[in-house]
Amino acid sequence: MSKSDLVDKIQKLNKYCLSHVDDSYRVHLNRLKGIQILNDIVDETQLSDLSANQIVTMVWSSISCMHHFYIRLRIQGGCMAWTRRNQTRKAIRTYEKLIRFSLPYTYNIVLNAIITFYTESHMWHTEYLCATLLKRLLLVSKEGAMTIHSILDIAEETSNRNIMEARQVIRVLYQVLETYPWHDMDDFLMVRLLTMYHRSIVPADNAFDYVQLRKGIEVTIRHIMVNISSEGLLKVIKVMIGWIYGEDITDDALLHFGNLIEYAALLHQTYLYRDSLQPDLFPMILELVGSENRLYSLLGNRILQNLMDRHRNVTSFDTPRIFLVNLSFNIIVGRYNSEDKAFVRIYRELIHTSLVNLECTYASIAILVVEVPCGYMAAAIVCLSMAIQETAISTEDIGLESSHRLHATVMSLISLVCWVHDAHIFYEYVITIMTRRAKYAPHLNPPLRATYQYAQHHILWNKPELFFEDWEARYGLWKCFRTRRPKLDSCS
Repeated sequence: MSKSDLVDKIQKLNKYCLSHVDDSYRVHLNRLKGIQILNDIVDETQLSDLSANQIVTMVWSSISCMHHFYIRLRIQGGCMAWTRRNQTRKAIRTYEKLIRFSLPYTYNIVLNAIITFYTESHMWHTEYLCATLLKRLLLVSKEGAMTIHSILDIAEETSNRNIMEARQVIRVLYQVLETYPWHDMDDFLMVRLLTMYHRSIVPADNAFDYVQLRKGIEVTIRHIMVNISSEGLLKVIKVMIGWIYGEDITDDALLHFGNLIEYAALLHQTYLYRDSLQPDLFPMILELVGSENRLYSLLGNRILQNLMDRHRNVTSFDTPRIFLVNLSFNIIVGRYNSEDKAFVRIYRELIHTSLVNLECTYASIAILVVEVPCGYMAAAIVCLSMAIQETAISTEDIGLESSHRLHATVMSLISLVCWVHDAHIFYEYVITIMTRRAKYAPHLNPPLRATYQYAQHHILWNKPELFFEDWEARYGLWKCFRTRRPKLDSCS
């Protein structure tokens, strides 16, 4: 195609696709001509022959045609329904053809042309069409981060003059990201989104109005989380926990942060604890768990449970119960892994310190029992349970009913250890304590109760026969795991 022919076709594109015409039928004919001209230019021209302004004109014309046929497609029924669908498919193919023709060398020009057209023609409210065109651009270009940054720039700038349009921009963004596969997530982009979300919850002297965009930003982040790697999810968790520690936030802000962190932890796929519960993350989570602030502690427990619970057993540990050896429960016991055992060895003291005083950590402890089914883990949990029992007995200001709940939790944990490892000798001792309590102190056995009622013969003082003895617990563990050692000596 000669240069003069190219200039002539570009002028026709301006006339047929970018000029206002009142006659709707004439508009339709012009858009059909525009589609044909675009195909001719792409087929007969080299990209190097086109100027930046000509590429912008072609992109705008293509979007104008797509918008026209999209509006016609929304007309339901009629004898021309098939024709409308066919014309829309042709317009989509022409748009994709133009995108593939223009990329990768003119990506910035194409992206800016699309966003400028959306903004100046007030087209963001046509969310489905805007999202569809941007998705096709992303799938061809693989330039996700640059595209998202540009859309966020528009949303920020628009938030100060037209908050409704800014919300429409964010809605288009999270529709684009709903299924976009992030093979290599840009850390700066995620930090930018998290910072916008942070400023929407904890307003400061912001240059832009993030508060009105909070819900849309949250949905955008959630859609990204679904499509990024487990390593990327851990980075999100670290950043947000760091914010919780870094400033004194309100309970409402903590609730918003907590929901997002918990969702990231739920999506994360844990294989080995050492890979997911990293040295710069695990102590931060345990510090939350051990916090005197009950909301912080609850959040820490939920994060910990979602990261540790590889077999999704957490719903089975919503409240302490007695695990009878001869019954089956909807619990999947993990396979023993020496690397998980080594991880527990490294952090045992920190785990013990963080979990010992907290009633709400029952599920976290129970998940450890079933996820790391080895003798070392069983001994560590029994030791922790005995420490909880000692705390409930020796602490005077803990409250009578709270101490009952702690003792019931201890009973549940020790019976769970027996159930997981089929520890018959140890369980006979557990049954003995449970039977004594059932007769004289049922308030010390599961389930937990909101309020307790006592009969006249119930024992409310710390009678030693109603509690677990250290030496009995050690003997039960010894009998369980000693008999399982391979008798190598007898084979030699």
